[in-house]
Amino acid sequence: MTKKYHINDEFEIKGHWSLPDTNKRISGILKYNTEGIVLELFGAFDRTESFDLDKKGYGFVHGICEKNLLVTLYDGFEISYSMGVIVTSKLIFNKIFMGAHFSSEDELKFHSLSVKYTYLEKWFDDRVFSHEYQLGAGGRGVKEINLSYVPPNNLFKVEIDSANAVIEGSYILDTNIDSATGKLSHENLINYVHSTEEFKEVEWFEALMFKMNNFLSFMMNRKINERQIIAKGKLDDKKQVRERIYIFPSKAFSEIEKKIHPSELFVSLPDVSNIISEVINNWFNNSIEPSIQNYMRSMYYGGSDTVINFLNYTKALESYHRNSEGGQYLTDRQFSEIRSKMFEAINDLTSEEIKAKLRGALAYAHHYEFEKRIVQCLSNIETKTRDLIIDENKIEYFSTRIKKTRNYHTHYGKKQNGVIEEGFDLYFTNQILKTVLFYWIARTINIPEELLLTKIDEDYNLKRRLDNASYLYVEEE
Repeated sequence: MTKKYHINDEFEIKGHWSLPDTNKRISGILKYNTEGIVLELFGAFDRTESFDLDKKGYGFVHGICEKNLLVTLYDGFEISYSMGVIVTSKLIFNKIFMGAHFSSEDELKFHSLSVKYTYLEKWFDDRVFSHEYQLGAGGRGVKEINLSYVPPNNLFKVEIDSANAVIEGSYILDTNIDSATGKLSHENLINYVHSTEEFKEVEWFEALMFKMNNFLSFMMNRKINERQIIAKGKLDDKKQVRERIYIFPSKAFSEIEKKIHPSELFVSLPDVSNIISEVINNWFNNSIEPSIQNYMRSMYYGGSDTVINFLNYTKALESYHRNSEGGQYLTDRQFSEIRSKMFEAINDLTSEEIKAKLRGALAYAHHYEFEKRIVQCLSNIETKTRDLIIDENKIEYFSTRIKKTRNYHTHYGKKQNGVIEEGFDLYFTNQILKTVLFYWIARTINIPEELLLTKIDEDYNLKRRLDNASYLYVEEE
């Protein structure tokens, strides 16, 4: 029963609900939808007086539901309570654990976690099914269709040294060919386990999932979400199978998967299969995490707001340059003596506020300014790839416009000449910034230059947008 539920589904489950170590059971309906995880009870827990209005928190609630399904609701509180002919109450929770009862934080530890993600089969590029058609007499009509299945051979297993974890790709073949409809489906998963196979808390697995979710989103150049989360628990010695608990977080539902065009900027597993361990380890242990998070923020939350995307991309590029290139006119040691002399001059001032402001301004005066960082982020791209993104001779003018636009949207003062207008102008600007940022993040995790050049060159729609942006860096007379 649990297999049919997915995170982007809506469902309702009827059952009897109780607090751990109590015999009082209350009928109710568990609802999982866009409002979150809501339990509607025909009764109430812990109510001794009708006028008790204190907020009620519940760490764990147990449910015995249809077909003896065991359900644990975790980390919740009561949001409504009403009295009348029938007492009813409503509770909201952060997680569902479907398949077992848990009564304490110490019990919420698992051997491993398997996650199904949106678009994952496309990333693995598993073409596991093939069809053969037999035509009827005289080549008329289809007499017979033969379906064959070949298990995938491009799975991976990576040890993440910085996290003491193992991440591996796997798959399941779901067969139901005896049913009336006949069903055969192949799904890929990502498995997470501690290096020593030690049982770990849910939060430990969630930290790995967060990083891997961002990695898959980056590689596939689209928002990736969990479809199903399966925790593995104790081992059944007789069956040699671990118990399975399905986890449902309270979160917004994923979007419907859209068709991926063959020419889209998309780095698949086969593209990097020979270096996948190095690439994933670099993703988990890098020096540009703030840049990655700003990049992901636009992918997940930027939506169609071009200003938010623009500010996220510029912050990410500035942060990338500072953390990877350094970008200083003088070393800290060289600047130290100069700064000391300037601080001495400041001490002659009478206003403490002015002193503090000047000290703050001078502390990083030897660092590159924002515009110079943007210039270098554009200029330092390998020549063939850069030529697909921007004309080398226009980089400085374009960077000046980026600076003016960033300053305007940060402070909203008087709009200067050169500020890029919202709408299509800012949209095309973002296409350049996003591509540059994608390039540098990819190079940081050691995706080969030749592969990136090929991927950008083959994305005809991206190249068209980059070409359309060329008017943005034509200097006005």
